Parts: sequence; structure tokens; C-alpha cells
Amino acid sequence: MRSAWEQFIHVRSPKFAVMPGEDEEIVNPGMYGKALAIYLQERLPELGYSVPSYCAEDWGWWVEIADHPYKLGLCIYCGKDSTGSLAHAVSIGKTSARAWNWRKFKSIDCTADLNKLFTCLIIVFTDDPAVEYLGAAEECPVGGDE
Repeated sequence: MRSAWEQFIHVRSPKFAVMPGEDEEIVNPGMYGKALAIYLQERLPELGYSVPSYCAEDWGWWVEIADHPYKLGLCIYCGKDSTGSLAHAVSIGKTSARAWNWRKFKSIDCTADLNKLFTCLIIVFTDDPAVEYLGAAEECPVGGDE
């Protein structure tokens, strides 16, 4: 079983609808998520995270999380879920619980930080009655438009 932070958080909300002009920003068709990126940029500072930027990527949207001794961000994926509805999955964009820290000139364990961020994401979604938190999954619960 994967660690909590390695899972995908599955959410659905009308708040995360396709934004006007988003089709011109996305790299690949159907990879929407700008509204969710903006939502996280607004909500995560309430829990102590600095979110200076977000951008469209070929697989979805990247949301930068600053003020860590290593590169950290969130990945937002969009597609149809098992019900056929437009939904999103959010994951922490890290492939290892360890990261190189140049100040300490050694590899550091990031597990506690990553688990805390994962928990904070769930809090953000579950505290908002307009967001349907559908759970966490080891595999991405949304697929692209077929």
C-alpha cells in the first residue's frame, strides 16, 4: 500500500468548471483544472502554505507550493470519473519521500511534510460544502475524454 501522500484525492464540484478562455491555455484537450488551481491558491494559505503560481501542463495543471527546502507542487488531473461526470484528481507532485537539501548537503526525509500537506488538502475539500470529496485512491480516478 502506498503512503497517504502518494494517493490521488478525487473531487467533484461545479466550482471547478471549465473557465472562459481555458481552452486557449491548456496544452492537451480536456486537461482542465484552472479553477481548481486558483481555488487551491486561495485556500492553502489559510493552512500556512505559500502558493505563488500555477500553470497548465500537458497532463493537467501544476500548482507550486513554496517555502520548502525542495521543489514541491500539486498535480491536478481532469477527466470523466466512473459515473461519467467531469471530476478532478489532485496528487502531490513528488516521486520520492526523500529530497536533496543543499543547505544540509544531504538527502532528507520529507514524509512528515508530505503527509501533512495531503491531510491539509483533504481538510480544504471536506470543509467546503460545495465540494464533493470522493475519497483517496492509489490509481488516478479520472481519465481523459475518450
